[in-house]
Amino acid sequence: MLKINHVTFSNNGIKILNNVTLEIAKGECVALLGPNGSGKSTLIDIITGSLNPDEGEVKIWNKAFKKVKKDIGILYEYSPLFNFYKTKELLIYICSIYNIKYSQTSYLRDQLGIDAYENKLIKLLSKGEVRKVAILLTLLHNPSFIILDEATSGLDPFIRDRCWELFKLNNRTVFFSTHNWEEANKNADKIVFFSKGEILKVDSTEAFLSKKYIKTENKIVLHKSKDVDLLPFIQNFEYYENDNDYFVFPNDTDTFMTKNETKISNFSILPIELKDVYFYLLNKKQ
Repeated sequence: MLKINHVTFSNNGIKILNNVTLEIAKGECVALLGPNGSGKSTLIDIITGSLNPDEGEVKIWNKAFKKVKKDIGILYEYSPLFNFYKTKELLIYICSIYNIKYSQTSYLRDQLGIDAYENKLIKLLSKGEVRKVAILLTLLHNPSFIILDEATSGLDPFIRDRCWELFKLNNRTVFFSTHNWEEANKNADKIVFFSKGEILKVDSTEAFLSKKYIKTENKIVLHKSKDVDLLPFIQNFEYYENDNDYFVFPNDTDTFMTKNETKISNFSILPIELKDVYFYLLNKKQ
């Protein structure tokens, strides 16, 4: 359904995307997962034709985006709406563009609770309400393929889950960018780890959380201290670090702790998460 072939893009001499190649099949829900500034939104802008790549190409159903855009739903991270419309007026206007009756949106309106503020001006809506209107506009023409950029940002967990039920309705193909590890883990069939404009690794959610990459089920989180130099204890093991902690992946957690617990007092033992696999792979690449 989606083919991205060797896409490269630079801005003011700075390379934002580097040789990105990816395929997404019909019915898949694929997460583009990486930190802010990694190039996720730029890639989506290229897929949707907002930007042209320096090299490479993007095909959807083996066609250029502009030839199939009516069959695609797009939700950007920031979705400016017509502030001078009331909510219902805006929906009726967009329905007319797609030749859809307003009554046909009743299910979506009900699921998102939009009728509660249908007579309210867009400019007076809360950020969450604006987001739900934008989600409805993305889905109202029942697209078979949707592209989402930080789609549920700012929504409470209950509404977020309901939105994902709507996104996946009728076995839609979904491609979404996020830096929310939990959202990717919960909703994606396949995950694309993205870093500095490059694909780090692509695999199923289950594979990333199996022992395929990290050969243990648990991690040891050693909390940094000015009083103890932790590096001598972990230098022979796989690990990564952030500002406050070391995340260590010994093959045998019990043996590691039995050997070192008298010297290390400030620690936690936790299950492996997606972000651990991401930073583990990123650390190995560097």
